[in-house]
Amino acid sequence: MRFRYIANACFEITLSTGEVLLTDPWFEGPCQQTWWNFPPAPEALKAEVWARRPDLIYISHLHHDHLHPRTLEPFARDIPILIGKMNTPNLRNALSSLGFTDIREVPFETETPLGAKGAKAVLFRDFHGNTRGDDTQVEYDLDTSLYLTDADGTRLFCAVDNTIMPADAERIARQYGTPDIAQVPYASASLFPMAMTDYDDAAKLKATKALRARTSANFRDVFLALGAKRVIPAGGEYVLGGPAA
Repeated sequence: MRFRYIANACFEITLSTGEVLLTDPWFEGPCQQTWWNFPPAPEALKAEVWARRPDLIYISHLHHDHLHPRTLEPFARDIPILIGKMNTPNLRNALSSLGFTDIREVPFETETPLGAKGAKAVLFRDFHGNTRGDDTQVEYDLDTSLYLTDADGTRLFCAVDNTIMPADAERIARQYGTPDIAQVPYASASLFPMAMTDYDDAAKLKATKALRARTSANFRDVFLALGAKRVIPAGGEYVLGGPAA
């Protein structure tokens, strides 16, 4: 398995069978009107990714830094799209509105064959509602995570923006095996505390230090619970709801 970083949450995964899976493509232009990739993806890299037809594209959730219409535009509309079987049609409808015709909804925590060459995938729904690990308090699915097993037995876990706690990681390793590579959030993607207008600079600094201490400790404990050989730290864990919001 070859795991190649493109930009943001976009990775190009080449399996031992030669099949290519692309995750959450956003590498061209802004999202949410004002956000840009940093560092920007080189033009040659973008052209290369667009020119290579992936066998599958995984979209984890609706946020535009994961489902990005401008980046998806050059891809053929008949490329299979892998998503979780959520309790609302929002993600499926968004992809359908972009013209994609082969949208494959996978039931959560069900091992599903990828293609006909032996690779398998397991998708996970929201583990928790926010970066403190509190249970979600909304009634719709949002974030998903991907556990991929190559035909040669190599295992990859991508948490994406899904708030994962050590107990979740321990269960995943126990049920599905220790991953060889894991992408795990080490920091919150929330605007807390930077956007809190009732916080002065000192309060923001204090809250930022506390948040960093908590999320970095959680990253360490998740890493140890997963037991992965290689871990890629990523900004993630979008605060969705609950007391910490």
